[in-house]
Amino acid sequence: TRAKILGNGLKVYVLPIRGNGIVAVSAKIRGCGEIGASQDKTVLPALVGDMLSKGSAKFSKDQLSDAVQNMGSGFEPQVEPFWTSVESEVVVEDLDQLLSVFSDSLRTPKFKNDELERLKKQKVSEIKDAKAETSEVAANKLLQTIYKNGCVYHQRTFDEQIAELDTVSRDDLVAFHKQHYVANN
Repeated sequence: TRAKILGNGLKVYVLPIRGNGIVAVSAKIRGCGEIGASQDKTVLPALVGDMLSKGSAKFSKDQLSDAVQNMGSGFEPQVEPFWTSVESEVVVEDLDQLLSVFSDSLRTPKFKNDELERLKKQKVSEIKDAKAETSEVAANKLLQTIYKNGCVYHQRTFDEQIAELDTVSRDDLVAFHKQHYVANN
């Protein structure tokens, strides 16, 4: 295992997989998961995580997707309660290129308004689908009941989640990213 420090100080661990020329890459950014959300913008961590793959300073959304696919790799940030993680595998020869894509996407996402609006519509559709699933409704109600508002595991009602999405702006994403996607996390 070796650690690579990105330009902004983020540390990425690289784990060679013996015998096949493939390297596993894992990055975890603490504090930018759901725990980093404010009470009025609990959807921010998920939106920021999803927007990381939709373009950066050096790559458009399509260029980013093509670059990662051409390496036979993937870039899908996962937002969890306490961190956001990115994990991938790549052939050794493409490692520097993959780290360059990861670095740019994590450090300088574009957060384009049209992509944000499209994502918000997608999230509303997903929430409406969840409202039609009895298991999703039951899980939502359970998380509201057993966890107090303010707890990272508490979940707002589906209608509250939809209403909250309408209040999120590009500026909110930029501010959350600037505060949480930093080297000491």
